[in-house]
Amino acid sequence: MKKLFLFSLMMVASSAWAEWIIYATTVSSNQYFDPATIRKEGNISQVWRVIDLKNRHKDGWMSLRIKTEYNCKQESSRFLTLTIHSEPMANGHTLGTEGEDNNWIAIPPGTADETILKIVCAK
Repeated sequence: MKKLFLFSLMMVASSAWAEWIIYATTVSSNQYFDPATIRKEGNISQVWRVIDLKNRHKDGWMSLRIKTEYNCKQESSRFLTLTIHSEPMANGHTLGTEGEDNNWIAIPPGTADETILKIVCAK
């Protein structure tokens, strides 16, 4: 039981240790990534991101934590995992989760998605 408690404590603390760097600000949100989580293999890059709303969503959530995969050559993305949180910066209660989305989405130029694509593909 003690080991389970310590493991749980480490998992909670690990999200607090992430070095979230802002890469985009929109009217409705600030968007962050953790540079320590960037992984690149060939044309594919992955990174953990947080989308932090400036105002609470009508469904009660304030932030999303997303592991996103990018195809650097085709300039597209998809999410691998997503959690919905009740408080800013992926804190508070987890209100929902979604698994991998196999649909690649083209990234439009001049968007926050293009900004993070360039960051993770440059590594």
